[in-house]
Amino acid sequence: MRYLLDTTLLADHANGYAPAVALLERLFEEGGELFTCDVVTCEALSGGSDDHVRAIRSLLEPLEYIATTPEAARWGGESRLRRHREGGKLGLGDALIAGVATGKIRGYIVTTGLNVVDVRDVARGHVLALERGEPGERYLLGGVNLPLQELFAAVADMAGRARPSIRVPYRVAVAAAAVRLANSEEVRLARLPMYFSSEKAENRLGYRSGPVGPALARAVREALGENGKGGA
Repeated sequence: MRYLLDTTLLADHANGYAPAVALLERLFEEGGELFTCDVVTCEALSGGSDDHVRAIRSLLEPLEYIATTPEAARWGGESRLRRHREGGKLGLGDALIAGVATGKIRGYIVTTGLNVVDVRDVARGHVLALERGEPGERYLLGGVNLPLQELFAAVADMAGRARPSIRVPYRVAVAAAAVRLANSEEVRLARLPMYFSSEKAENRLGYRSGPVGPALARAVREALGENGKGGA
């Protein structure tokens, strides 16, 4: 039997949570094929004490990787942890952009996509909501909807890197959810692109988002350390 381990299980095992420890012991004893992937490794290595990180690394050591390379995921997770310890923040989206820009991430999830927007546009949208919004109303402040493949391709082109080309199948996540090693609701949501519409904000607030190219270019420059801030 093949199992894709999720972040919660790895973290619970590292923290000594008895049910998680017993489950992994049973899976090893039964000779199950245990896998991890870049997102799980990135999340698992991006928080906790030094002892916790060492425990996670020990757990990851014997696991097989699905799709991209171990270096891609470890680099993303450890970059987030390093930035956090330096007093800053590096979101998962920023870590992924940095991973593509530096050539660490080589694959993409085929079924999903993201709504990408310049944070400056969102800030202006908040001002518009304060000035023109109605009490009790909610407004989505987004930008352009991009399949993950296209987003990664744009970032790679800006960084002068090869475009990620490894397709990560959705059925891997489905298999993990079937044996309760991943959240079934989250897996269900990941089946579809995470796209949004800002039509309400545009019609009622006058909100407009600009092109995302300049924002992506800034993120790539920071990831590569070309703007004096050190990069991710």
